[in-house]
Amino acid sequence: MQTGELKDLTLCKNMQIIEHRPTSDDSIYHGRTIRDFLELFPQGIRRLLLVIDPADQPGPVLAIVLELAEHWRPHITLADGGRLRDSGRPDESGRDDLVDLICLGWELKNHYFDVSISRSLMGSKRQVLAEAAERKADVILVPEALADCFQPAASAETEAGASLPCPIVIVMATEAGPANRSVDFEEFR
Repeated sequence: MQTGELKDLTLCKNMQIIEHRPTSDDSIYHGRTIRDFLELFPQGIRRLLLVIDPADQPGPVLAIVLELAEHWRPHITLADGGRLRDSGRPDESGRDDLVDLICLGWELKNHYFDVSISRSLMGSKRQVLAEAAERKADVILVPEALADCFQPAASAETEAGASLPCPIVIVMATEAGPANRSVDFEEFR
């Protein structure tokens, strides 16, 4: 199978399914459960870049991130990716976007100590990749709602020769389990 094919390749290991969608650089994965992440990264993760849109319900991805934090104790950097899919947002909303991200960061910091926030609003895949490279991220986590922004067809910003500094894992919602429920920070206190 060539890496450019659009077919999904499903890797089965220890009865867990990890979806892997081949790309030009073969580094975009789809994870549904904590076990998917443990199998993708058996050595662990030290630095994680979490790209989210604070305007969305961040529950599924935050549930996974909090579980990953329990297992690996990585440094987590939050980045606002709301402009990735909505490049038509007015520039003056940037302040509100950062305020929403800071509020989300403080809530997350109540449950996990090693959290920082990117100072940049991510407006393109190229910006996300530059942020990941600057922070030496081991992985970029993206919620399913922003997945289209990271598919090869949507990445006009990554011209020939550009490569990913680390794998991208798109957190998919599951039918059952903690990744499908909304995260209520009160229940973690």
